[in-house]
Amino acid sequence: MRGGSMGSSGFGGMMGGMRGLTSGGMHSPNMDNLTDEGIVGSAYDHKVVMRLITYMAPYKRDAMAAIAAVLVYTVASVSIPLFLLFGIKWAVNEGEMWRLHMLGLAFLGVAVIYFAANYLQFVYMPKVGQGVLFSLRTHMFNHLQRLSPSFFHRTPVGRIMSRSQSDVLQLQETFELMVQSVADLLSLAGIVIVMLFIDWRLALVCMSVIPALFLVLGYWQRFARRSFMRIRRAIAIVNGEYNQNITGVRVVESLNRQDENLKHFDELNQEHLDANLQASRFSGGLQPIVETLTGVSMGVVVVLGGTMVLDSALDWGVMVAFAMWIQRFFEPIRNLTMQYSQLQR
Repeated sequence: MRGGSMGSSGFGGMMGGMRGLTSGGMHSPNMDNLTDEGIVGSAYDHKVVMRLITYMAPYKRDAMAAIAAVLVYTVASVSIPLFLLFGIKWAVNEGEMWRLHMLGLAFLGVAVIYFAANYLQFVYMPKVGQGVLFSLRTHMFNHLQRLSPSFFHRTPVGRIMSRSQSDVLQLQETFELMVQSVADLLSLAGIVIVMLFIDWRLALVCMSVIPALFLVLGYWQRFARRSFMRIRRAIAIVNGEYNQNITGVRVVESLNRQDENLKHFDELNQEHLDANLQASRFSGGLQPIVETLTGVSMGVVVVLGGTMVLDSALDWGVMVAFAMWIQRFFEPIRNLTMQYSQLQR
């Protein structure tokens, strides 16, 4: 009996040829029961996000502490270049040493607040995330106890394990990404408002690269989402084959199918590797574009701002502050692109 070859679906089971474990059997992970839509769905599902937020209820105090730390961190991050600008105008240009000392103490206080808020942010966010992960796993385990035997008969065990382990962990990481994304969006909004208030002309010129970034993100997302779907499908199939071979190890050894099963598993494992490498190429190609746009904006500040300073149309302190704001402006964008890549998974 030779059932190890792949059937018409292209994904045969390790113990094909035996009832319930063939390439078209109910327990075998294949393209029929592991479709893209069944694994990952849409890139963003509002109902799923809202259901995830409900798991935060037992940890709302820690969640509020994390959000408060994010807000303080954002204000401190935006205000540091302001202190530098104020110090140049109020102290350096006026030649007042005592003013410089006062600003130095104030700057030190802001730096301490910045450090404390950042520390609390990274303490409370994982704390809430781990609590949500605990609740999700408990709820899912209880739900599995109430399902009918027919569900387990028609659903590959590998797919159940993938849902209850890797997918739940991914949801916990998604929650932390959501909080971090809120912090980055608040930083972006604060920096844009301050830059427009200080010098709207230079601010608009510096932000002229943003439309190009959105065009790149829109084009990149079309290909990246399919790649990340491929990862989810591949890991579910690999998990299914693991379970199928381990639970049927006595049958495998009695039929002397170790080499045949290993060859088949190598093919599935190679597909998983190729899917991850493809996704890594997509993710890696996005960051250099953001870095390039950061360099372009910084160059605009130096060239245009320097020209305005030489023409006495701009204070040199404003140019220095804008250079820092540009760096802080693209740091949240860089983080958001990385988080968007992670969210696609």
